[in-house]
Amino acid sequence: MGHPVTGSPHLPLTLSPIAQQTNTIREVLTMRHAAIIVALLSLIACTGDNAADVTLAQLAAQQDDYAGRQVVVSGTLRSHPDPLHYWIEDDAYHRVELDFPGDLTGREGEPLTVRGRFRYQPDRGRSIKVVSLE
Repeated sequence: MGHPVTGSPHLPLTLSPIAQQTNTIREVLTMRHAAIIVALLSLIACTGDNAADVTLAQLAAQQDDYAGRQVVVSGTLRSHPDPLHYWIEDDAYHRVELDFPGDLTGREGEPLTVRGRFRYQPDRGRSIKVVSLE
């Protein structure tokens, strides 16, 4: 004998309460995953390649305005051996220290383009946490 409404010989499909809860949990997790993915993509877009192309003179004159921002800046590489540290400077001696863990020995005096996060601290001066060098 078939179903009284549909005439189908199959029983109507009804989920048990546990199956219904499982489906609800899956839907919630899927929505949460989607929200997390959207949030991560937004974060990547915000921290992406929005670096400001600036000069060393601009960083020196407006250091508070650029603090915390991604910048791209060019200058001549200089160093000091004790303790070993690097900076770039222009012809007017505007300088920015490079926070870079690598060894740039042998490149002193070369023009260098730096991409990274600019920092200014009154007690330490200007520096860039380097992301890339060209």
